[in-house]
Amino acid sequence: MAGKSHVVTWRSEIGRENSVSLLLLVDVTNAGDVRNLAIAGELDVALLKPSLVLDPFQVLVAANVAQDHCSKGKMKTRNIKSELLFCLSTSKNISDSLKKFGCGESDTAILVVAFDDQNEEKMQQAIASVNGNPKPLEEVSNITDITSIKKIYKIDKEELECSSLLDAVVNRISTKDIM
Repeated sequence: MAGKSHVVTWRSEIGRENSVSLLLLVDVTNAGDVRNLAIAGELDVALLKPSLVLDPFQVLVAANVAQDHCSKGKMKTRNIKSELLFCLSTSKNISDSLKKFGCGESDTAILVVAFDDQNEEKMQQAIASVNGNPKPLEEVSNITDITSIKKIYKIDKEELECSSLLDAVVNRISTKDIM
């Protein structure tokens, strides 16, 4: 069972009361069940595939874009959790984005993301639903699939000669709306 001590929360510094909390869980044995709870709206969190997360900053950038879309009434999906998954993807196809970045039925690791969870109820409900072990968020890099990230974000070695992989990924996330 996951502990509260591994939950990391960032608060927005740009005048909004928004926050984003993240928790990495590994050795998960019930990803399909937890995914179904989230889809049914019984869990108010996003469940990400951590193998496609290079660094928590990548998720924070996408979360900021999702919160911006929400505050301006310009979301392309039904809620901020699915908007986060959509914002992580370079695809304009919502269904493809949700399948690619969302937790899969047989995943053994999940990155749980909660928005505006000041009293940590959303995260605690997710923690109680997942059969898995918490890990420090910094350990997401041990799960990261660099090859898949390069393929999904279409990053070639020439680009990496003048930029880091994280910079290239964040650039694509933050400029998706204007491309």
